Amino acid sequence: MYGLYLFDVYISQLMLNKETYTDTGGSSLITKIVIINLPPMEVFEHSRSRKNDIHVFKFKGGQACHFSVLCEELVKIMKRLPLYIGVFRVNDEFPICSVRTYLSGCACDLNTLMIQNPKSFIFRGPFDLVDPGNSFAGQLGATITVTNMGRCMMAYYALVPDCFFFKTGPGEDEYKCNFKEKSNSSGQHRTMNLDADSPKSLVRGIVGVSPVAQYLARGSPPPQPPFEPLVDPRAARGRKKGKGKKGKKGKKK
Repeated sequence: MYGLYLFDVYISQLMLNKETYTDTGGSSLITKIVIINLPPMEVFEHSRSRKNDIHVFKFKGGQACHFSVLCEELVKIMKRLPLYIGVFRVNDEFPICSVRTYLSGCACDLNTLMIQNPKSFIFRGPFDLVDPGNSFAGQLGATITVTNMGRCMMAYYALVPDCFFFKTGPGEDEYKCNFKEKSNSSGQHRTMNLDADSPKSLVRGIVGVSPVAQYLARGSPPPQPPFEPLVDPRAARGRKKGKGKKGKKGKKK
């Protein structure tokens, strides 16, 4: 049976070393994440800073999509196809750095529709990235979430002039929206000029945002554990091996 799922990508920040940042040429960056056979999720950088030779890009945003798939096949596909993460210059087709990794964690509630309050599958970074030469490039803080929405999704809404309310169930929290902002606008909020007699194309927006409304209403996401210093993990493993060999030689003497 086909189920309805929500795929959500949230990116907190990207850290690049000096060499990789030089390859960007100072261009604006976009992160693309691909899971199974869905279109790439794209998130643009919001701001950037520098600490010593480490360049930090703040994203603090994400993208979500709904998709349908045979629930018996979803987990099998997730096991078979790796997750792809790539960092690109805006309008460029070749990644500055990337990684392919297989998903891990509990996805028990994704393969059935006969369950109440299913738990989401969550796969969280930081993810180590490598450049085209397979050298360590940096780390990406990201959270991948797949949620089982059941066979269908409903939203209740009410319209009043220049405002609308919606909620996903009779006993659920109610959300109010009284402004909208066009992409690439000057940043000023614009009134909706909403016709309370007809929702027109508004319903599509309500249905789109309702599954993540509770998450978005919290504003800034809960704080994550601090990132460790940016170190090539392969170099760290090499140092550990070296220490072990010295210890063995000492015992032989």
